[in-house]
Amino acid sequence: MLPKADETSLTLDGVQHSAMIAAVANIQLAKDDEFLVGIVRALPFIGRKETVSTLERLAAEGAKVSPAVRNAAIAALPELRMRIAKGIIERASLEADTRRAEIEERLNNSAAEPLRVEA
Repeated sequence: MLPKADETSLTLDGVQHSAMIAAVANIQLAKDDEFLVGIVRALPFIGRKETVSTLERLAAEGAKVSPAVRNAAIAALPELRMRIAKGIIERASLEADTRRAEIEERLNNSAAEPLRVEA
């Protein structure tokens, strides 16, 4: 399931994220590096902003993880940060477009109203 994560995958919700963090800790303790690497590689597509700290912990110099897990975390960090940044930019752009449309509608409505001039 996780290795198939891509740009079309949905971001984890809060409950899923908490479960994933707990699973990462348990998998790390079980030393199942292959599965952990699969999870880490999926995180740029399904992770949340809160996931960054988990990846930073796994990528840290003194982390008690295998080199494969550490390298996967190092590779995943910039990808996740970029996806998060793109999401922020997209939401801000959508908000700006919505506000612009509201302002244009107000201007069009006020221009359509006849001007009253009192003598």
